[in-house]
Order: sequence, then C-alpha cells, then structure tokens
Amino acid sequence: MSKKAKQEELTGDFDFSNIKNATKDFSKSQNTKSVSKVAIKFKVHKDLIQRFHILKLDFAKKNEKYSFSNNEMLKYSILFMEDSFNKKNILKECPDDFRKAIIKPGKRKATHRTFPFPLTDEILMTVDDDIAKKYMNIMFSFIVNEPGESIFNEYHSRTYFFYDFIDYLEKNKKEFLNFKID
Repeated sequence: MSKKAKQEELTGDFDFSNIKNATKDFSKSQNTKSVSKVAIKFKVHKDLIQRFHILKLDFAKKNEKYSFSNNEMLKYSILFMEDSFNKKNILKECPDDFRKAIIKPGKRKATHRTFPFPLTDEILMTVDDDIAKKYMNIMFSFIVNEPGESIFNEYHSRTYFFYDFIDYLEKNKKEFLNFKID
C-alpha cells in the first residue's frame, strides 16, 4: 500500500474584491450574432415524405453522418440546389412581394398536387432564416426558368414547390450525394 501525502496548508489572504463580476452574464458574447429560425411545414402526399426520407438516408450514408436530422437534410438540399443554380447561372433573388405572397397563410386553389386527408401528412422542419430565404430564391428561380409557369399563379407556395424540390434532388441524386457538407 502506498502512503498518502499530507495535504498542504496555505496561509494568506484571499481576495474577494473581484467577486462582484460574477453576476455578469457570460453566456452571451458581444461578438455573437443572433440567428433567427424559421419553421417550415409541408403538408404533402405521404409518398413525397417517404422519398424525402430515402434521400436523407442515402445522403447520410454517403457522408457517414448517421445522426442526420430532417432540418439538416433540408438545409443541405437547399445549399446544393443553390450551388447548382449558381453554376447554371439561373439563380435569382426573390422579390419581397413574391415572398410575402408565397408565405401568406390561407388555402390555395386545388391542383394536381392537392390530395385528400388520408393520403397526406405533415413534415415540419426548422432552419435558419438565411436558409429559408435561399429556399425562396431557389423557388423563384425555378418558376422563372420553368416553361409554362408564372410567378403570378395563385397556387404557388413553399409546399407546392416541395414536389419540384424533391424531383430535382432525385434527378440530380449522384451530384447531390457527392455534395460536400461542413
């Protein structure tokens, strides 16, 4: 058995004069910027949600990131499409009036993408505000560059575009799976 060393004793004064600074809130640094989050809910056909999850699993497997969330999947999908649209030189800035019209709540006219209740489900994702704006830029750019589409069609919404969004990812799956994440 080993002997334990005696604890050393120190004598002297201990200065408590700096204790008043302990009440400062150190959790908020002056150099950090606040990031606002945006919740985006898609009420779509259950098959589309399944396709989204299959893409997410494939992307997670390819990038060996198995804790990949829906929020991260949406973020990296948007970043991929933004990069792709930039390379094709078709990315445009979404005007504020278009953004307001798309985001406004209310029922849209029924389209071929409107399904009865038993066939639909909701998927809710939360992303940074700048990512949500990029989604709107991609949506606007897609509509402007799609023959036969108009930004003035009343049925356009983030949910309506989600079908085109998933279609684009699937058509460009090889490039998407190789898209580098941070």
